Amino acid sequence: MFKEMISQNIEKKWMIPLIQVLHDILLIFFFIFLPKSLYFKFSLIINIYFFQKGFFGTFSCIINEKKLDFYLITRRSCKRAGTRYNARGIDDDGNVANFCETEMLIFYNKYFCSHLQIRGSVPVFWQQRGFTAQTKITRNYDMTNNAFLKHIYELTKNYTRVLCVNLMAKNKPSEQMITETYETHVRMNNLPNLRYEFFDFHHACKGQKFDRINPLLKKLQLMSENFRYLYKILSILQWLNFFSKILC
Repeated sequence: MFKEMISQNIEKKWMIPLIQVLHDILLIFFFIFLPKSLYFKFSLIINIYFFQKGFFGTFSCIINEKKLDFYLITRRSCKRAGTRYNARGIDDDGNVANFCETEMLIFYNKYFCSHLQIRGSVPVFWQQRGFTAQTKITRNYDMTNNAFLKHIYELTKNYTRVLCVNLMAKNKPSEQMITETYETHVRMNNLPNLRYEFFDFHHACKGQKFDRINPLLKKLQLMSENFRYLYKILSILQWLNFFSKILC
């Protein structure tokens, strides 16, 4: 089918939407005709192996003589996907490059728990062509703010409250330039459902000293306790949400 599409000389701008429609049709077909357990497995295969829209990993271990199953699933948005140095920043519709949802699922001793984290490119207009190319901010504040607010609106509409953690380096001028531009938008707009935190991860945790992230976790503890997650005990289902966005 893909060979036939290519042979028709269809314009490139239509290829991704057509593939997306095919993807959705396949998922609907499996949802209608397959048992839920098989639908979950087939949807992962379609999303990850055929359409390269995410990642799936799993491992199991024994804790206190009981089995723990851990699953990590990442779903990548198709709205502004692209290779690392060719897709950067935001577009006029508020979509950021390579936006992903990563869900961590834990099954242990009749308990089920889910935690969701999102990440994406910094929501300002910037570009970086090639590994050694100079980073450029391509639009000023006034030309960017409308797209920035669209992005924040979509986040709060879908996830209610968002903790945004910026992990870029302070000692790199290109990354500091993007950080300062982004922080201006956060500071100049009224964003009651968004909290922003900067943490120079590479400097603080240099030499794989990951315990140095503990002060940040303690600082955010009160906020994270007010966030939510999903857990299930036997037949009782309780819904909670906990979302954080990572910028890198």
